[in-house]
Formats: sequence, structure tokens, C-alpha cells
Amino acid sequence: MTLKIVVLIASVNALLTTAYTVLYLNLSLSSYVAVTAAFLSTLLSNLLGKFNIRVGNLKLSSELRKASIIKLSNDYLVQSLRFKALQNIVVELNLGGVVMPLIISMLILTHISTYYGVVPLLTSLLLIIASTLIINRVSVVIKGLGLAVPVIVVSTVTSLLSLLVTVSTAQWVGLGIHYSYLVAYTSTLLGVDLMNISKISFYDARRLIIGGLKVYDALSIVPAASTVITYLITTALYTYLNAKPISHVCLFLTA
Repeated sequence: MTLKIVVLIASVNALLTTAYTVLYLNLSLSSYVAVTAAFLSTLLSNLLGKFNIRVGNLKLSSELRKASIIKLSNDYLVQSLRFKALQNIVVELNLGGVVMPLIISMLILTHISTYYGVVPLLTSLLLIIASTLIINRVSVVIKGLGLAVPVIVVSTVTSLLSLLVTVSTAQWVGLGIHYSYLVAYTSTLLGVDLMNISKISFYDARRLIIGGLKVYDALSIVPAASTVITYLITTALYTYLNAKPISHVCLFLTA
């Protein structure tokens, strides 16, 4: 195993553990419980990443045209043939790359609905719609590999969008962290994987694994990175504002 691979593995798992710790602390768990749960979540993600579950088949049909030229004496007859090609693709979900982040997202969604009510839920929906459209625009198809997005750019945009909406609507600042993970995961799943399914015929796929890169997939990394970025920005704001006179402290940070 090369040094680059070791660094990659360590970096991704450190990112996941940090993001899970932030999320669990934001769910009002104690420090010990949050850190322990974060390590177990990262470990479980790696273990589940070894397994895929088949969820069905995807049938894509596309109309193809073929022209043929027939010479009749001195005249040419152009004959156009039209036919449909059917592509049958097996669709699978990776348990570590899709299901584990989905469980975390459902936990966050349940927490928001239970403790904060309808307005944050509607805010989450609007953020997901906006973020999905943005992410879909920057996603690309890489022939022979699959669908991809610029992770740092997408994570930063999702984080800033979540914080901006949280501040502008005067909601509790901790919701920004909840939004970051939930919105980043859902919009990546919708904007990258589901909205681009028809494009997989471009590279003649016979098998589609959503979350196929396991914990290294965008579905796992983007929400984790977005959460950490939001936490760092929030911490920096607290540090800066606490150094100012109390009259300068924004109300949304003391709500």
C-alpha cells in the first residue's frame, strides 16, 4: 500500500469521524457519547462499504438512426432506418456509501421535526431544491468511471448556503450544521446520481452502483465536508464576536 493511499484512507476517515462528532454534539449528546458514536459510525461505514444490495433494473431505450445509400442507375436512393436500442442496467446501492449517510440524514430530519417544528422543515426543503439544481449543473460524467462533482466547491457552496439561510431567517445557529449535512447528502443524491441516470448510457454501463466508491464516494464525503466547513465558520464567528463588546454580538448567535 503506497503512502498516498494511506494518507487518503486516513484523511477520509478523519473527516467522517470529525463530521459525525460535530453532528452528534449538535444533537445534544455528551462529549464522550458523541465521540464514541462517531468512531462507531465511521467503522460501520467502512464495514458496510463491502456490501451492495440490488434494488432493481434500469431499462434505457434510445432511438437510433442509420442511413444507407442505394444506387439505382444514375440516381441515388437514400434509405433511413430507425430502431430502438434497449439497455438493461442492474442498479445497486452500496451500504456504506449510501445507506449509512441516509440513516444519519433521517436522524437529523427527525431531530429537526421534533424540536424545531415546521418552519425548519420547509427551510430544509427549499435548501435541498436550490442546492440540487446547483449541484446538478456542476456534475459531470466521466467515461469509464461514473458521475462526479467538485467536492470542495460543492461542500463549500452547500455550507455557505445553509449558514446564509439560517442567519437571514434568524433561526438557531445550530440548525446550520443540521442543514449542511442533510442538504448536502440529499442534493448530491438527487442532483448527481438520480438526475443523471440517463447519462450513464454514454459510457455503456451494464451495472450502476449508487455510492459505489464506498466511504470515498461524494455521497459520503460531500455532507461530511460541508458539516465540518459549517462548524469551522460558526466557531470562527463565535470567537470573533465574543471578542467584541456585547452590543456588537448578533442576536442570532444568542438565540
